[in-house]
Amino acid sequence: MTAEYVDVIVVGAEISGIGAAYHLQTMCPNRTYTILEGREDIGGTWDLFRYPGVRSDSDMHTLGYRFKPWTASKAIADGPSIMAYLRETVAEPDGALTGADGGRLRRDTHTTSRLTAAKATPMRTRKKATPP
Repeated sequence: MTAEYVDVIVVGAEISGIGAAYHLQTMCPNRTYTILEGREDIGGTWDLFRYPGVRSDSDMHTLGYRFKPWTASKAIADGPSIMAYLRETVAEPDGALTGADGGRLRRDTHTTSRLTAAKATPMRTRKKATPP
């Protein structure tokens, strides 16, 4: 990924990072964002910990998203089920998530990407840098 200007950088493509990006695109549609995930896959904890029996200690009707309700029969879900839910959420086609650009979640998520530097600048003075 090359350096680019964005309004918001979301660090981590786990439950909260994906949720934050969704809300950015629905509540601030004119703002740009990117999700940077250092691992090879989304999911954070649910991708990292794969031991037998790993599961949520909160019911997924509470932990899941209002914009994409948890519909599986088990409220206390295992890790693979949570990963499937997150992957399905990010892969939603444009417009499927209550009118939001769901495909944008997939496009704006960059795995194996780490934030090495960032500089906040006031919007009114922001200029795009041109490499030499």
